[in-house]
Amino acid sequence: MFSIKNLAKTTGRRLLYHPHAGHIGIGLIGVGGWGWVNACNIMKSRRFDIKGIYDKSVENSKNFKDVFKVKDYSSYEAMLRDKEIQAVVITTPNHTHYALVKEAADADKHIFVEKPLTSGADDCRFLGRYCKSKGVVLMVGHQLRREPAFRFIKQVIRDQELGSVLFARGIRTVQRKQIDWRNDPTICKSGAMEQLGVHIIDIFNNLFGEVKDAFGEVIDETTPTGPADRARLLLTYSANIHASVDVSFSSPNYLNLAIFGNKASVVTDGKYIYFRQAGKVNRIKPKGAKASVGQFEELADCIHKGTIPETGAEVSARAVEPLANMTREIL
Repeated sequence: MFSIKNLAKTTGRRLLYHPHAGHIGIGLIGVGGWGWVNACNIMKSRRFDIKGIYDKSVENSKNFKDVFKVKDYSSYEAMLRDKEIQAVVITTPNHTHYALVKEAADADKHIFVEKPLTSGADDCRFLGRYCKSKGVVLMVGHQLRREPAFRFIKQVIRDQELGSVLFARGIRTVQRKQIDWRNDPTICKSGAMEQLGVHIIDIFNNLFGEVKDAFGEVIDETTPTGPADRARLLLTYSANIHASVDVSFSSPNYLNLAIFGNKASVVTDGKYIYFRQAGKVNRIKPKGAKASVGQFEELADCIHKGTIPETGAEVSARAVEPLANMTREIL
């Protein structure tokens, strides 16, 4: 519906975001929700020329096309046939990734796909080998590890400022109002752990190395106010570091990650670092570029320079591997 407010909003987006600012032809599969966010970050990178979009939702396609004036392909196959497209960005439900990635690789397109690559580690590794055999880049959107706060923590651990790391905990909640595929145990067995938890698992993997043991559970409960879910995963790393991951789609948005050593501890909300040592707490705001844009700058470099993505198939495989040891209970 036309209104002055909507016109101003649309005009503002057109001034801020430029779909044809770069030289790498790219197609976007899925432009609703997080797909829209990815598209805006692609435009901020100034490295890509968005040739067009495809979304099964007519409403999503129309909204994006009306704002950014790009081509709306009739099908995914039609997009893949376009020789001006060098790469695709896949922001679709997890259970669709396997087929979409494989089709893109068959069409000789470089690929960015939202995390997790697939729900199973074996499938992740197969797709990694498959894309390598086709000579195409496969990058997975585990962007949280790239945020300045988590880069800072990795350096703190490298510099042994915490001493010997003993244990860690991660909490991530996002309150979702709608019921969708994320709540379907047949296609998203680990629920919020598969969506939110894999970010925390990937960060811990990046910090601590190989997982030696893992077990956890997903609990779905019907309450008077609607469905409530929660999931917990306990991890033991090869360095004998213990970590816990707690997630939910039923609690207000929250992020907290804490690591405890025998000399100091560090806590972050993703924005600030709280470093505690000898009874004193220092608050630090790490410097660095936003990962949401940086990951697409890295994708462009991989395509142009032939470099290997930091977060490829193996990284995603290691993030979902512990989920195989989780049970699901419906109350």
